[in-house]
Amino acid sequence: MAKKPVLLRKGSSSEHNVPLFLLPDGSGMSTVYQHFHTIDRPIYSINSPFLADASAWNGGITQIARYYLESMKLIQPTGPWLVGGWSFGGMVAFEIARLLATSSGPTTDRIAGLLLIDSPCPITYPPLPMTIVDWIFTAPEVKDIAPPALSGKLIAHFKATVDSLVGWQPASIERGADASKVPKTWYMVADRPLPGKMDDVQEVNDTVRMLFSENRALQRGPDGWQHLLPAERIVVKGLSEANHFTLVREPVVGRIAEILQEACATALEG
Repeated sequence: MAKKPVLLRKGSSSEHNVPLFLLPDGSGMSTVYQHFHTIDRPIYSINSPFLADASAWNGGITQIARYYLESMKLIQPTGPWLVGGWSFGGMVAFEIARLLATSSGPTTDRIAGLLLIDSPCPITYPPLPMTIVDWIFTAPEVKDIAPPALSGKLIAHFKATVDSLVGWQPASIERGADASKVPKTWYMVADRPLPGKMDDVQEVNDTVRMLFSENRALQRGPDGWQHLLPAERIVVKGLSEANHFTLVREPVVGRIAEILQEACATALEG
């Protein structure tokens, strides 16, 4: 049974505004958004149902996407919804949008705005190797920006996240979709590379290389998402002062808040 989302920010407007739901990264924890600023609408996040027992996550991306959607409905029973997330959270948000766009039901059962916060496109980039976790917690260059030390259960959740991505090759949302249910999308890109040396990472793949790259917004644009979502409905926002980790911290979260507020309003305009 789904649990209610966690209210992160109440929203600055007294008007009844459609809330924004932000799904967690591979940690599965809503606290990843603890530094986010208030915008004009409520912001909720949702803790992964598999934090206590990652072995119960055996249904891939679709399983956790369906759970998050049911949780969202406990706050907002009917659509259209606003959903997004940082890193892996954006990938799950896309899967929710895809499931709704390709299923029968009222046209309000859709994601109006999809907010991807430096989320790698799953058909462009492979899952991160688990050795990146070791590097994050041992490299001196990232000690000030890395998440706090992980418990055994959190490491298990990260591994389950990686496992859920293996072999996940979603089709374009336009394939078999109701055109009126295809979301407007904002792709926020960290334009600074991770600090430190990529050579210090034990296992390197294209996703690791991407995180150590700079000027991605200009050089790569939607970076694969245009194959899963209509290119004309994707807005790319480069954040020149952020790398993948500092994107969800001060001071960059101030700029993120501006983008989220404008994007949500635009998405709901129809």
